[in-house]
Amino acid sequence: MKIVWKILFSQCKCKYSAIIGSRNYSVRAGLILGLIVSLYCGAVSAQENGEWPCFQGLYRTNKSAETGFLKKWPSNGPELLFEIEGLGEGYSSVSVADGYIFTAGRVDDQTYVFAFDMNGKPVWKKPNGQAWDTTMSWAKTYTGARSTPTYDDGILYHLGETGRLTAFDHKT
Repeated sequence: MKIVWKILFSQCKCKYSAIIGSRNYSVRAGLILGLIVSLYCGAVSAQENGEWPCFQGLYRTNKSAETGFLKKWPSNGPELLFEIEGLGEGYSSVSVADGYIFTAGRVDDQTYVFAFDMNGKPVWKKPNGQAWDTTMSWAKTYTGARSTPTYDDGILYHLGETGRLTAFDHKT
C-alpha cells in the first residue's frame, strides 16, 4: 500500500512525508485515491457502452472509441436532434452516462448541475452552492461553472467554482 501512496503523491507533485504526517491531508489523500481507483474500475464498462462520463471522455484523451461515423457529411450537416436552453453561464462541457446527459451552469447567483434524458428533456436540476462572483472588471467574463460533472457507478460528482464538491444520485 505504501508504494501506491508514493506513486499517487509523486503524480500529484505533493510531498509524501508532509501529507502522510498530517491527519487532515491523509484523509483527503485517501479520498482522492479512492476516487481514482473507482473511476479506473468503471472505465471498462463505460467504454463498452460508448459513454462519455467525464471531461474529455473516459480516459481523458478526448478520443472516442466509437466507430461507424459517416465518411461524408450531408450538405446541410447532420440532423439537429435537440437544443437545450437555460443553462446559464459557464464553461462546463457535458458528460454522458447511463442514458443521461449531465452539465453545469450558473443561473442568477447559483451554480447548478443539470441532468437530461437522451432526448434533451430535463430530468433534474440541483444546486451546488453559491456561484463565484467578482467586482474586478477584468475578471467579470470569467464567472460561471468551471467543471464538467463526472459520472461513476450511479454517482455524479461536481466541483463548483468555489471548491464545493457534491455527489448526486444520477437519477434523482
